[in-house]
Amino acid sequence: GKTVFKVQAENKVPRSFGYIGFNMRNELFQDKKLRLALSHLFNREEMVKKFLSNMVYLANGPIYVQSEYNPGNKPIEFNPGLAKKLLSEAGWKDSNKDGVLDKMVNGKLRSLEFDLLYVSKDSEKYFTLFQQDLKNAGVKMNIRQLEWNALLKNVDEGKFDTVAMAWSA
Repeated sequence: GKTVFKVQAENKVPRSFGYIGFNMRNELFQDKKLRLALSHLFNREEMVKKFLSNMVYLANGPIYVQSEYNPGNKPIEFNPGLAKKLLSEAGWKDSNKDGVLDKMVNGKLRSLEFDLLYVSKDSEKYFTLFQQDLKNAGVKMNIRQLEWNALLKNVDEGKFDTVAMAWSA
């Protein structure tokens, strides 16, 4: 009654994977360097260690890692230095010294700020870590939990910046 046992079991049936989708209609996310920089700021290794006892595989594409896939594909690594370099190359800098990167977009100064919509309260811990790593790089992400139907309505109508969703077998 006082001992907790941790048992590792493996189910090779394809499971699910989560992702953050960018609204490509939003001019902010049309820049590949920006999208890649944000990906390099998502510390999946730390999340797997902290929340999942190191017992999951990092996705390296849309095909389940334990099925037929290209083992040459490497997961995008957490690399804040590379992310900052990519952001700089894309023209983002903190010109007004408010801690958030900005740049001129269509004649207006635009801060590098966006919303992430998600459903599951359990996911919030991942997005809170991501939010902090983004903040450290000068990016402001607001996380907003919505009920499933409200999230789908926003996605269907294109009224989102980024959205957290998942695929399941």
